[in-house]
Amino acid sequence: MAIKYRSDIFSVEEVRVEVNGKRMRFDRINENDVVVMLALVGGRIVMERVKRVAIGERLLEVPAGHIERGESAAGAAKREFEEETGYRASGARLLFRARMAPGLVNNIHNYFLLTGIGKGGPHRDAGEEMGIVLVSPERALSMVRSGGLTDGKSIMLLLWAAREGLI
Repeated sequence: MAIKYRSDIFSVEEVRVEVNGKRMRFDRINENDVVVMLALVGGRIVMERVKRVAIGERLLEVPAGHIERGESAAGAAKREFEEETGYRASGARLLFRARMAPGLVNNIHNYFLLTGIGKGGPHRDAGEEMGIVLVSPERALSMVRSGGLTDGKSIMLLLWAAREGLI
């Protein structure tokens, strides 16, 4: 196994494995685990309109970020939420965990419900360009149905939260 590329949050590694008796090579992305957050302010979902350079578009998403080395998932959820949105959460309850692209990436997405929401202050990274939007649960779910919301992690969290009666 050889690292072909390394950045602060991911690396690309060539992996050699045996599949059905044949030796093969493939590239795997090793990415820090992710936190994805559901938070409500006044009955509305805190969402972000994020500029995504990889696709050249702005997407509406729930807040999310990476877990730093030595940090708990709940701690990362609260830290990332305040850094990105300017809101602070006093509680973070793990809802579920999922692998979003296990054929390519070896990380886990940790989905949280944040509680005790109050005002904080945003501290965005230099490469983050986003605006905060408060969206009613009905509107968010309507956007999922119409295709107006296309971010996979957001869709998964919103549908799960609706099924569980959280929104």
